[in-house]
Amino acid sequence: MKEEDEEVAAAEAGRTLVEAGLEDYQKITLPRRRLARWCNEPYFKEAVLNCFVKLFIGENERGKRCYRLCKIVDVTSAKPYQLPPVKNQKAVSFSWRRMAGVKAIDFSSSVLSCDTGHHR
Repeated sequence: MKEEDEEVAAAEAGRTLVEAGLEDYQKITLPRRRLARWCNEPYFKEAVLNCFVKLFIGENERGKRCYRLCKIVDVTSAKPYQLPPVKNQKAVSFSWRRMAGVKAIDFSSSVLSCDTGHHR
């Protein structure tokens, strides 16, 4: 359901939508170690859909690594790669604002910081 549709449905039901804070996002953000532990389980796709992951998107002009808090919208295949402790070929399709893409799970961060870029 699109964000506009959710707002209309909430208004029709007499509810008010409240913007989520950083703590709310952190509760449903999965670190790389959890993704690695679950990646070959049969429930993996169902468990991670609509959760968030902190993904490496590149480096800025000063060479600093940049991450964005992205929503997992699908699980797909990638070239095989090592994701300790297992070999893996899963990737996550993600969305961030109006952007979308696919990244291997090894592009996710193991560290959940206090500023994950969810409002950028």
